Amino acid sequence: MTDITELTAKLKAAALDEIMCREACDTSDAWHDAASPENVLALTEALEAAEELNKHLDLAVRKAEVVSEKLRVRAEAFEATMIAAKDRAQAAQSRIAELEARTLAVKLPPYSFFDFKLGSHHASGAYVNLEAMNKELAKAGIKLQIEGE
Repeated sequence: MTDITELTAKLKAAALDEIMCREACDTSDAWHDAASPENVLALTEALEAAEELNKHLDLAVRKAEVVSEKLRVRAEAFEATMIAAKDRAQAAQSRIAELEARTLAVKLPPYSFFDFKLGSHHASGAYVNLEAMNKELAKAGIKLQIEGE
């Protein structure tokens, strides 16, 4: 393929010379040399190749625009998902803070104090009925789980 710019410049210069020579009723040898069938065919071939390349580039641009649009839509969906997740996380943090800050009043069942004799396998201290205590805690919305059970 021949350089389009070079062929175009030669043909343009020769055409300008030809116009000036026609005014003097003479023809230009440069015009006949530059406007040869070979140069015209070479320029036509170069222009057709450039047009074909432009078609391929236009197709590539359209495909890129489609992909770009799909990516934009996906990015917007992802952003909306992230905003929703952030909102849920903030709501959860607020709820946790609310739960941690609350005070619950629980009426514990009566307890008994036992003073076991020295050598007993029971420790002296206050003892409460766990079943009764669990019922009272459940009324307040508290679930008691004792480690080891």
